Amino acid sequence: MATEPNIDTDITLKNVLYAWSQEELANLAAILELDSEHATVADIEERIKWLYHSRTRAQVKSTLSGTAAKVRSLIDNKQRPGRSVDEQYQVPAYPELVFGLADKLKVKEEDATLEDCEEAVSHEVIIQALQKMTPSQRRTFFNQPIDLGEVLEAANARSGGLVGPKTTVVALQSTRPRGLSLYVASSTALGFMTHAMGMSLPFAAIKGLGATVAFVIGPLGWLAAGGWAVWLATGPEWKKLLPAILYITATNSYAGLTGSSDIQPNTDE
Repeated sequence: MATEPNIDTDITLKNVLYAWSQEELANLAAILELDSEHATVADIEERIKWLYHSRTRAQVKSTLSGTAAKVRSLIDNKQRPGRSVDEQYQVPAYPELVFGLADKLKVKEEDATLEDCEEAVSHEVIIQALQKMTPSQRRTFFNQPIDLGEVLEAANARSGGLVGPKTTVVALQSTRPRGLSLYVASSTALGFMTHAMGMSLPFAAIKGLGATVAFVIGPLGWLAAGGWAVWLATGPEWKKLLPAILYITATNSYAGLTGSSDIQPNTDE
């Protein structure tokens, strides 16, 4: 797939998953329908690669290209070396995934940063969930108090004045400490998605508040109903990539609150 000129392809999945715990990797593997007990970063990269490129479409394209190459070889009597399907496609960089998903959801704005798109994707999932809620479920979502003090204490982050119970809306609008609103949005969106899909993760996936709001409201069925199944027809399998991207966003934004979110530099030659 084509890469936009402003996307930093140096931010690889390997960089983004650097310093993740085995429990965090296991959760991401479970979301991607891998063997969560034994999956490695390489396994996760391979799975995301083919959800993004689609192995079936890649094989069809490769077969057509190979046939064309053979015809050209017969015409000019020159042997052309072939490349396997795996060699023809690369693991997408993390920004390619986020920008591509934001574009698919029609929430990508001009000059948006990576963090802007992560937050916009999270907000869109919440909006989709809100549209499927009953009036009483929406009241719960907007009025359910969440103790931000407990979340910030768990993250060893300064409260910036945000102590005690706050509503979800207040948390989503927060800019103190930096990254809290992104964490709240992505973890809440992830809570909705995993709940709606009936997904059970091997370890506690969301520290603090996201699942609290989602699970108080209960299953929505908005995703399970197949509203976004059309995504599977063409292009990347965004329906399967979406919860994985939300989990990466939530995990790394939480790490950002603790000051441990450094991404490993790309040292590949």
